[in-house]
Amino acid sequence: MVFKELFREWRIWMLITALLAALVAIGPHYVETEDGETEIETNVIQGLDLAGGARVMIEPDLSDVPYEEHEEMIQRTIRTLRTRVDAYGLEDMTIRSVSSLTADQNFIQLEMAGATTEELREIVDREGIFKASLSKEAEDGETLLLGGSEFELEGRNDSIVIGETEIAQGEEEEIQGSEYSVPVQFVNRTEEGRYNIRLVAYRGEDITGVDINPAQSYVRGQEGQYSFQFQVSIERTAAERFRDLAQNFEVGQTVPGEDETYLQGTELVLILDEEVISSLNVASVFREQVVTEPMISGGEPTREEAREQRDTLRSVLESGSLPVPITISSTDTVSAVLGEEFMRVALTAIFFAVVGVGLLIFIRYNTPKVAIPIIVTGFSEVFIMIGIFADGSHLFDTAGGLGLMFLVVGVPTLIGVVTGLKQNDFTVLLFPVVSLFLIGMINFSTGLDLAAIAGIISAVGTGVDDQIIITDERTRERIKSLKKRVKRAFFIIFTSAASTIGAMIPVMTIGAGAVRGFAITTIIGVIVGITVTRPAYAIVLDVLDVE
Repeated sequence: MVFKELFREWRIWMLITALLAALVAIGPHYVETEDGETEIETNVIQGLDLAGGARVMIEPDLSDVPYEEHEEMIQRTIRTLRTRVDAYGLEDMTIRSVSSLTADQNFIQLEMAGATTEELREIVDREGIFKASLSKEAEDGETLLLGGSEFELEGRNDSIVIGETEIAQGEEEEIQGSEYSVPVQFVNRTEEGRYNIRLVAYRGEDITGVDINPAQSYVRGQEGQYSFQFQVSIERTAAERFRDLAQNFEVGQTVPGEDETYLQGTELVLILDEEVISSLNVASVFREQVVTEPMISGGEPTREEAREQRDTLRSVLESGSLPVPITISSTDTVSAVLGEEFMRVALTAIFFAVVGVGLLIFIRYNTPKVAIPIIVTGFSEVFIMIGIFADGSHLFDTAGGLGLMFLVVGVPTLIGVVTGLKQNDFTVLLFPVVSLFLIGMINFSTGLDLAAIAGIISAVGTGVDDQIIITDERTRERIKSLKKRVKRAFFIIFTSAASTIGAMIPVMTIGAGAVRGFAITTIIGVIVGITVTRPAYAIVLDVLDVE
């Protein structure tokens, strides 16, 4: 009978929806280890404190940069580091800007699970070797114009010979012409007996500047793409070399919808530390004249993707070198063994915190009708919060994943909304908003670390305070109307939540590292509490008729 009454309340359905969403995000599943044993794994992302790894804090030198440009310079440095990290294939590295508590110092934090401080130092200390090459598929016996001289290409199985220089597959050699030398890289041999080569047009030191005009970016094109363009300045000698190398290609047909023609059979390949970052079409104007300030252009389906592609190209064209000098302020290493111990202790602390509070509540009110709901909602809040630190983004990539999300979020939401409207409770319209928030949290992923666990415990502790307020207001004799008592309790709760969030926002904004993570987790926990678990607890007390 009690459960039947509970399922008639839309706030209970909102709690069920949140728990199901967390379960889907956490995604417990069986995996087989190298030893042939089966164990349970989840999608929870363990941060550095729990998984082990390394963290490096670097401080950019902004002394020569105007104050109003500090943020832009920090973001440029982060983009350059991100481009360098992507070139090394280290996708799991986190790079973010942080500041001191007094906001007078700016830092950039790099951290990666399973890495060492030496590996992170290597990424920071590397200059970032950049080069731009014209790709070409050449035939055996084809003539190439390099450095003012003509050379015949001779193809072999695992190498090519240009002039008297033999180039092994994957290697790069200088071909000396009558005027200057040209680096040529032999990429591979195709099945048709042709040879993919790259003619190095210019390197990072040849680029003198990159100029972005915001007015020329993110223009919606005819095909629905957001186009962008920016200007690059290069040394005249490099521009002349580019023109000479362009003579090895014919002018292609005009691209439909465009007035400009492009060189046929080639692309400008941008390479950072021997990794290809991007490839661009080459306009025919580069074959006809020396262009020292070429325009780089491109397009993406969305404005955000266009901005990301533009910034990536900008970082690459700046040769991967950092825009300002930096110094390494601190390094931290956490072993995987210590991380597992942290996880065990943290989960144990959460368990005993919730159970201990439940026992104290039982002693205070001397009834399981209050203690058990507080313990259940406490563990529910912990479970929902842990779900926020699980990577459920893969569910958005398949029809099956989207269907599962609709099943666990959409169906309970629909049932809850219908239930609330039947009771003429129009506050049920908050339910879809909370459901959208939960879906956003499934797609949001960040690492669970000690700061996050401290934030979870803090949020649960705040929740217990609110639940005590709800319970006390229900048992006050001088306010006879139950509805007025509950309204009074929730007024106090929302006021307390607003003050907590207000106190955490400055810490989240200017806080560094663990302090910032604690603030974000606390804010999310408070939001989950006042929208999901506290209302559900109040409904449970109504159904159990706690007076």
